[in-house]
Amino acid sequence: MRISNTIVFSLINILFLLLLSYSISAQQTLLEKLSDYKKVVDKYPIEKIHIHTNQPFYLKNDTIWFKVYVINTNLNRPSNVSNTLLVDLISPDGNLVQQAKLKLNVGLADGYLSLSDTLKSGTYLLRTYTNQLKKYGSKFYYRKTINIVDSLENLKQRDVKNFNISFFPEGGDLIYGIKSTVGFKAVGGDGFGIDVNGEIVDDRGKHIATINTENLGMGRFSFVPEPNRKYLANVKSSNSGVLTEKLPIAKQTGYVLAVKNIADSISVRIKVSADGLGKDVILIASQDGLIRYASKKHLTSSDNQLSIDQSIFYTGVVQFTLFNAEAVPVAERLTFCNHDDMLSITTDIKNEYKKREKVALSIDLKDFAGVSEVGSLSVSVYSETEYPFDDNDEQSIYVDLLLNSDLRGYIEKPNSYFLNTDTINARYLDNLMLTQGWRRFSWKEQLSQKMFSAENRNMITDHIQGSIKMTNKKPYANADIILYQQGYFKNILFSKTDSTGRFSFENLNLVDKPRIVIAPIDQKIKNLVIEVDGVDDGLDLEKVSQLERKTIIDSRIRSIENVQVNNLYKKYLGTTLKQVTIKGKRRADAVEGSANLNGSGKADAIVLAKDLETTHNLTTYLVNNITGLKLSDDMIYSRDIPEKNVETDAKAKYPQPMLVIFDGMPVEQEGFKISELNPNDIASIEILKGTSAAMYGIHGLWGVIIITQKRGFNSDDDPSRKSNKGVFNLSITGYQVRREYYSPSYHVQKPQSYDFRKALYWNPSVVATKDKTDKLSFFNSDYSGRFKIVIEGINADGQVGRYVNYYMVR
Repeated sequence: MRISNTIVFSLINILFLLLLSYSISAQQTLLEKLSDYKKVVDKYPIEKIHIHTNQPFYLKNDTIWFKVYVINTNLNRPSNVSNTLLVDLISPDGNLVQQAKLKLNVGLADGYLSLSDTLKSGTYLLRTYTNQLKKYGSKFYYRKTINIVDSLENLKQRDVKNFNISFFPEGGDLIYGIKSTVGFKAVGGDGFGIDVNGEIVDDRGKHIATINTENLGMGRFSFVPEPNRKYLANVKSSNSGVLTEKLPIAKQTGYVLAVKNIADSISVRIKVSADGLGKDVILIASQDGLIRYASKKHLTSSDNQLSIDQSIFYTGVVQFTLFNAEAVPVAERLTFCNHDDMLSITTDIKNEYKKREKVALSIDLKDFAGVSEVGSLSVSVYSETEYPFDDNDEQSIYVDLLLNSDLRGYIEKPNSYFLNTDTINARYLDNLMLTQGWRRFSWKEQLSQKMFSAENRNMITDHIQGSIKMTNKKPYANADIILYQQGYFKNILFSKTDSTGRFSFENLNLVDKPRIVIAPIDQKIKNLVIEVDGVDDGLDLEKVSQLERKTIIDSRIRSIENVQVNNLYKKYLGTTLKQVTIKGKRRADAVEGSANLNGSGKADAIVLAKDLETTHNLTTYLVNNITGLKLSDDMIYSRDIPEKNVETDAKAKYPQPMLVIFDGMPVEQEGFKISELNPNDIASIEILKGTSAAMYGIHGLWGVIIITQKRGFNSDDDPSRKSNKGVFNLSITGYQVRREYYSPSYHVQKPQSYDFRKALYWNPSVVATKDKTDKLSFFNSDYSGRFKIVIEGINADGQVGRYVNYYMVR
């Protein structure tokens, strides 16, 4: 269902006309806020994210393969707003384990995170955000919990010890004399839904209503609150005893907002107490914070009804907000609008295969009307026998893009709401809207002092920009500066600050873990303050909540065959580790941690820590042991030393002392004395002369000395390091180097002895077109049992689809 963005925002103009009868102050309050909000989202559209991972949970040594889908909520289509995305893997303790930076192409990207065998078992957080979302803060980031375990035997079932129950009147409040629907949710001590039953009574003990949970601890009931009466719920659980809980106190005056989906329309009833009769109200309906519907209603009775065409909205959560005559939000209700317009994905996969047999399948993508579609898909195939997981618990593309982004906290079995669309399931979904209806966007918040805003918090992409100031806080204006890039790609770039001290280095190829050094060309300038945009003081890390530490229930019994294959795999791992230990010797010329732009160890001369064990003065050692080096005024030269004027004792300008790179930072020997360094702290020294120093351009003309300290040495306490202010040294996360998912072929003459793959296939880049059907193929492994194939995808119009099927391997 496509919604015109122009029509959506023209509703703000309609709203202006609707508010003409309101007070001047009320008009200004609402219209100014809406206008300010529109300007923000016009300039910085909000994005929603989904990540499809190749399997439901992971063992140590596994690799998390994933594909990212990013949606522009202004258009409800794949986003072309952001071009960079960060994926954080955060440990249960709240520490950053890994980070991947990916380039987005029309809202799509794919990558991987390799897991170490040293990771602790537990629930990890996969947190993802774009440059655009970073402007709005962490509450807009995407989150997905990932379980990493030692073995499947460690997985246990939940433990329920006690429970509590909460009540949620439809629209927000209970009002005397007005019939209201009340949603409720009962949860066990572990935070998951629990079945309860009981009754609602008033403070005289009179029976009001019977209550029973319908699904996952949620349910509803209706009643008419009486004046001056209080209400209690007496409920019991078969596992957790009896509980008495108070209902919210009913109010004498106010509004009740009731919403119900009926066929192709949404029925909205505005119920009001006597004091509200004859007054005007404004009803706004929005999706992702964008107004889709606005209407003024003159309340002529205590029960006023509107019918709204569903075609105004796209599939997803709709937020209804009622404003009174003073433009104050007084009632709110969420509902789910479902057009059943999901993409249809089908395959021709067979029901049964043999071990190591080739599986070939075709994928057919159609829209909800059965017309062939163009779309981008991701495909995963894994052993459900070895990775058992309830599909109801999946954080699918439906859950993330249509549900999660508009509701608060952990949603239990979120995918269950999309596995079928019958009447019963629609009621369960509406119970969720009643009980867990919270948005990232709230009109009450926007009309308060906490106005919606976007801060300039850009991340570093393929260009680096910033500012330089002098100690007197004046800009370091119109000055030449240099950037050294080390790592996967090596580079030296020159730039110039503008009149305000701003600088920019464009078109960098920042890949893997590059190290960046920015310094002034004139190294006589000291104590500069260099700031780079997008460098965070902290990562704003977070822990996984106890509720989100999802439990995987391992109820499958493995075949004897699979147990044997697992035992062989463990033996194989042990053998492989020994081989790595024997063969994993360092290259003789490799220097660990070196910042050499030519590559670690590629130098004319190398001095290692063992060579310096009996040395007390580094300068003396280098001059005495490396051919061609000369010493003058405690500075090292690679050629002749500069001559002095006999009469004035002035030293000639050339030749210059050798350039020193100290732990990646270029420093000037006039202010940095090599002789003052402690030889015991040095891991290596590399000497570059002539053509070896060519990578450093004109600054390496007189040779380069690269000094690398031992790991663990606190360079902040080194006086020589402190004297080198005005140089910016930064190690950043660059764009991830692409890797291909390994899938063997058994057409070769000598296939491998064992095939221990439990995850058989991953392809994040399947493209479906109208002219042809994509054909994929892969081979089964040595595991038997049931295998699961999951396909997710999106088309250019933002419609999403998901396909799940199973086959057996005998």
